[in-house]
Amino acid sequence: MYLETERLIIRPPKVEDSLEAYNFMKNEQATRFVGGQTNLKFKEFDVKFKILCKKYTTNSIYEYSVELKETNKYIGYSGFQDCDILHDTALIYGLKPEYWGLGYGFEAANITLEYGFKQLKLKQIKTAVHPANRSSEQILRKLGLKYTGEIDWPKQGILKVYAITKEEYAKDN
Repeated sequence: MYLETERLIIRPPKVEDSLEAYNFMKNEQATRFVGGQTNLKFKEFDVKFKILCKKYTTNSIYEYSVELKETNKYIGYSGFQDCDILHDTALIYGLKPEYWGLGYGFEAANITLEYGFKQLKLKQIKTAVHPANRSSEQILRKLGLKYTGEIDWPKQGILKVYAITKEEYAKDN
């Protein structure tokens, strides 16, 4: 899997991303709404990250690296998770704070969503967002996801659930 937008590359994670991914996961601001900071030391994180990189297979539900095309720098992730709490495939994305507010979140999530429906043949995609994360909610609405209710998420509290079907996506795109 390799996706390109005007400014971004969405690709499988590489072992070279490990330090940047670790720094992202140690950043309290960056991880505030995406499940919390890692408590691992770098060596432990690095081992797990390298295992994750080796597990990647084409056309899989996965978390991909987001790279800034202009610099080839890792700036975050976008992808999917099989989510037991939502009982569905969840859209996930997160960027380093210095890249917030520049449209990269929408750009990454949009191409990832398209990939999910067109290549992975998903029927529906859901996601959960913290009510205080208004920017992410705005991205989800712009992508065409609809608010479907709330869910009590362990360690994060009550989150808003958004969803979109393949048919709804196709109608808008």
